[in-house]
Amino acid sequence: MSQVLSRYWWVLTVRGVFGVAFGLVALTLPRVTFLGLTLFFGAYLFADGVMALTLGAQNFGAGRRWWMFIVEGALGIGVGILTWFWPWATAFAILMWIAAWMLITGVLEITEAVRLRRAMDHEWMLMFAGICSVAFGGIVLVYPMTAMIALVFLLAAYSLIFGTFLVVLGFEARQLARAHH
Repeated sequence: MSQVLSRYWWVLTVRGVFGVAFGLVALTLPRVTFLGLTLFFGAYLFADGVMALTLGAQNFGAGRRWWMFIVEGALGIGVGILTWFWPWATAFAILMWIAAWMLITGVLEITEAVRLRRAMDHEWMLMFAGICSVAFGGIVLVYPMTAMIALVFLLAAYSLIFGTFLVVLGFEARQLARAHH
């Protein structure tokens, strides 16, 4: 593996530079970044829908469940198109689904922790996890734009850290390549 890394050190470095560049763009233009991610997700949904539709068409009448692929493909294409025409509405809808999931799972975790309090010693951990889920879900519901921006900032921080490590690793691999020659 070290031979591959030393030979292609520049690939690591370029990956790292792209990561750092994405992180910087996300930090300086968080709304544009979120919109771009939403549009990219829409393109993915569309392409995935086309592929599922293709699978359904290939299996048409073959005694398999081809219709499931047709339905999946049509949904993917439809939601992909909707995402392109209404990206902010799509992003908001996804965020609301996440918030609803957080709230529901949080309430279920709290309920389960109360039920387990006589059977377990550390049921408070599940209670705390449920409270965190409810709190974060509530924050997302009350402050959706802030939640979107926070998500972009987390992604930006990850990209900056990951990219920096890859750049450093790329230069280390370059040094290893020089040592081998």
